[in-house]
Amino acid sequence: MTKQQVYFFWGVVDLLCVWWFVYWNLSNPTTFLYGAYMMMIYAFSPANWLAILGGFIVPVLLNLSLALSMFMFFSHHRWAHMVAFVQAPFRLYFFIPSLPFMPWVNSFFGLKKTALIFFIFLLVEVIKLLSISRVNAVPVGEPE
Repeated sequence: MTKQQVYFFWGVVDLLCVWWFVYWNLSNPTTFLYGAYMMMIYAFSPANWLAILGGFIVPVLLNLSLALSMFMFFSHHRWAHMVAFVQAPFRLYFFIPSLPFMPWVNSFFGLKKTALIFFIFLLVEVIKLLSISRVNAVPVGEPE
């Protein structure tokens, strides 16, 4: 596969993630942003600055970075792979799959084992990072 094909695929997947995030927040206003905002107000004190950072600011920045990486993948930006590598640990921590339809697939097949679901989730992230790093490993001057 060429770099353009891989970037287009992961751009479409990030577009689906952004679409799902917007749809979910518009249809369920008490889920992510409202709940995170209320937690921030509840935890707002000098002693709870870490809760504010981890519970509100980092997840919001992660979701904004999904839109950023989507545009970077579609425009074949030279730093798109770096954004994907920076996002990976946060996606793992907040359990935001690179394939937004993965939870539906898990429920369709009736997967109930947490370890198996996490293994599939981790495998998808590894495949994403390997595919991106593989197309970026083409030496200068050689065709893609």
